[in-house]
Amino acid sequence: MSGPYVYIGSYTVKSGRQDEARERCGQLVELVQEKEPRLISFNIYLDDEATQLSVVQVHPDAESMEWHLEVVAEHIATSFESFLGSTVYEHTFGRPTESLTRTLLQWADPGASATSMPDHVAGFTRSSVPNPASASSP
Repeated sequence: MSGPYVYIGSYTVKSGRQDEARERCGQLVELVQEKEPRLISFNIYLDDEATQLSVVQVHPDAESMEWHLEVVAEHIATSFESFLGSTVYEHTFGRPTESLTRTLLQWADPGASATSMPDHVAGFTRSSVPNPASASSP
């Protein structure tokens, strides 16, 4: 097993497809929440004009990201057909497995900026955060 694996990707939203993007992203979140119990965090953001969409994922390890890509493969393919334009950038943090590297290359947009930071030097992941009212420090 590898250490934590984080993926951040940003994509353009096709003109006039903003409402569809919002609806389909909500459906995706429901699918991911149901099918991927190991995934620590999965969030999707839109800019103010809803012309760019970013996905932020925190996985416990690269194997979780591999499973994620299997679960969402159909959604990814149909999203690019209907409401997503090009990939703006992809940032990955953590060491991918060989299989994950091959899969990510299949989806890679040669025109997109890509950064890989495979060496997890230090850090921690909280599975829950205490209520600020009961915490002893800010």
